[in-house]
Amino acid sequence: LKGDLTLRDTSINRTFENILPVVRFNYDFSSLKHIRLDYETSMQEPSIQQLQPVIDNSDPLNLSSGNPNLGPAYAHAIRLNYTQFDPASSIGFFAFINATYTKNAIAYSQTVNPQTLVRLTLPVNVAANLRVSGNFNFGFPIRKLSSRISVGPTASYTRGINLINLQENRSDQRTYGGTFRYDYTFKEVVTLGLSANLSQNKTEYSFNTKQNQQYLNETYSSELNINFLKNYAFGGNFDFYHYRSQTTNFDQTIPILNLSVSRYLLK
Repeated sequence: LKGDLTLRDTSINRTFENILPVVRFNYDFSSLKHIRLDYETSMQEPSIQQLQPVIDNSDPLNLSSGNPNLGPAYAHAIRLNYTQFDPASSIGFFAFINATYTKNAIAYSQTVNPQTLVRLTLPVNVAANLRVSGNFNFGFPIRKLSSRISVGPTASYTRGINLINLQENRSDQRTYGGTFRYDYTFKEVVTLGLSANLSQNKTEYSFNTKQNQQYLNETYSSELNINFLKNYAFGGNFDFYHYRSQTTNFDQTIPILNLSVSRYLLK
């Protein structure tokens, strides 16, 4: 990365080198069952804007600057994926687990002057960030009812680090939830879908535990499509969102209804 700061008569000249190994493994238990494991590394180098030591004072109370000593972040990512689907029975099972460990991660440091209350923000390198997530889904048909049901739990964990007044602030975010979906099909005339998605989100901060947050997010959806008069179709879907904080008084619901009529053209 090369750049010239004409007003300061200085320049930026940084070079980053890293070995980035990649390993991929696939195994077929049968033609219906597969497993895949991927490991790869990547490097996130700082941008030229993050390196230049120039203060942005467009907001006098919130200043920002680059950091010429900023180094690159190095990430290790592992992905494990398993799929199983039987076309004869239409029973399927899917699962994946992802994990990313970022060493020397690029974060932001915020320092507040106690006298002027001016805040200065600049990018810094922290020890490491971590993110792990998993998702499972199992689906099966109910042939007598021309229906299909799928269920699946989800979970994730994220650990991040930033600096507040030169003190390390660690945030831990945990999310647990799951989905349920029901689909009904009547010939090629009617299709109906009902689904529910629930997630519990909890965030904890090491610097100030009073800022800890806990939310419950609920999403309920319904979809209906009807074909009529050979060339026409009616479609509608209704989504109901409910966001509720378990640490504050925040409670909000958002209903959204979409309707459509369409006509098929040509063959």
